[in-house]
Amino acid sequence: MTSESQRAIFEQAANDLVGHRIVGIRYCVHKRATDTLGTSWRFGPRLHTVDFGLELALETEKNISITWSNEFSVSFGLSILQGSLSSDLHDSAVWNVTQDEAWSFAINRPIRSVKVYWSWSQVLDKPETRLYFPLDLEISLDEDTRIFIGAYLFKNDDTLFSGGDMIFVFFGSEIAQHYYVGSYGNPDRA
Repeated sequence: MTSESQRAIFEQAANDLVGHRIVGIRYCVHKRATDTLGTSWRFGPRLHTVDFGLELALETEKNISITWSNEFSVSFGLSILQGSLSSDLHDSAVWNVTQDEAWSFAINRPIRSVKVYWSWSQVLDKPETRLYFPLDLEISLDEDTRIFIGAYLFKNDDTLFSGGDMIFVFFGSEIAQHYYVGSYGNPDRA
């Protein structure tokens, strides 16, 4: 079980983004991922995947990192860290994607709201026990402009496994709805 205090701390870290402007975005990827000309994270114009995490540079010169971790349960969920993720990873390459077309609409716009979507997993020897973890963040820049960030893996070409050790970035509601993330996810989630 995730304690109420753990949940409150994570929710507060997410809500602390509200009002800030994103001025830069960096992806932290495993060095092996650099073999494909630095675009191994681009699965299309509205879907990016990153094996370690991403860094949001804010207008305050503060960095916020979003990565996957198992701090909440046996499944991988999201983790929000203060500072640079790349400084902690020795086997990583960092790609500045601030100028990438998918992020261009977000640069220098204030974050209006952040929602956290929780999911759960079961303990193998205690199937009645649910362990809750943060699966998705929905970052809204205005009513129609949203970025969804989640911890997933691909099951096959077009299906996601929730609680994976990859960070997925979905640009817009249409792609989020297609993959059932954020507010479009399973209604049985917490």
